[in-house]
Amino acid sequence: MTVLMVDSFEAENGATHVIPGSHHHYQKPKDRDFEPLSFERMTGSKGSMAIFDTALWHRVGPPSQKSR
Repeated sequence: MTVLMVDSFEAENGATHVIPGSHHHYQKPKDRDFEPLSFERMTGSKGSMAIFDTALWHRVGPPSQKSR
């Protein structure tokens, strides 16, 4: 999957959350509403591109009033 960051991805504007290494499980989480113990934010500057395996567990960050 590729993500083109038209605006900067920052913690303050809902940057995507990812769970590193989760793509090795090759399965979906059993509970889609679970709260992971640890995750990282996919951040980057405007114009950046992120490429990652779609099997990587990911979700949108919390909404904000800032553009993204």
